[in-house]
Formats: sequence, C-alpha cells, structure tokens
Amino acid sequence: MAKRNRKRAAGAEGTALTGRHPPQGSLTNMAEGAERDGELSVVFVPVQFSESTPIAVGTAVWALLFVIGLFLRPILADNGREWWVWSAAAGTVLGVFGYLYIRRRQARLLARAQRANEVVAEPRTPDQS
Repeated sequence: MAKRNRKRAAGAEGTALTGRHPPQGSLTNMAEGAERDGELSVVFVPVQFSESTPIAVGTAVWALLFVIGLFLRPILADNGREWWVWSAAAGTVLGVFGYLYIRRRQARLLARAQRANEVVAEPRTPDQS
C-alpha cells in the first residue's frame, strides 16, 4: 500500500512540475480495456470508412486542375510553369489506377469473407467429401 501511495505522490509531483499527466499503464493494457485504480480505461476502436471515397475525390481534384491548366496553358508556358499541367495529368492517371486497384482489392476481400462465412455456416460431416 505504501508503495502505491509513493507512486501516486511521485505522479502528482510530476504533474505539477511538468504540466503533463504521468504515464499510467501500458498501451496493451489500455487497448484491452484493463482496469486500473478502480477506473476502466478507454478502448480505442478504428473507424470504418470507405477507402475509395478519398481516392475518388483526390482524382476529381487532379482532373479539375488538369482542365483548368489546359485553359491556362499559354500563360503557364510563358512563365515556365507548363509542367503544372502535366503534373495534374499524372495525378489524374495515378488516381484512376489507384481507384481501380482499391475497388479490385475490396472485391477480393469481400469474396474472401463470403467464402469464409460459407465454410463456417455449413460445416462438413465426415461422410461428405
């Protein structure tokens, strides 16, 4: 008990001196939701989001910049910045490839998950081959 009180006192001094909270528990304990000092720690859960949406938006922005660059190409060429147009074109092309790759990956992961669910849903008996 005395050891625990010394830790709390040392932690309180550290907070007053540094303005920071002392470390409490390890990341693995926090991730598992371990209880410490009578309080339940927070469990962080990753956010689920569509991976293709940011890629589609970024590709659309690059495509818009490419179209704007085509209209401004003479002005950009006079200032030595014609490469801006081709950078936007490269961004558009790479974005399309990235979008197609992610869509293909999502389809494969979905198919794999469906196959795994079918196997679990219908277990085979020894007489079935």
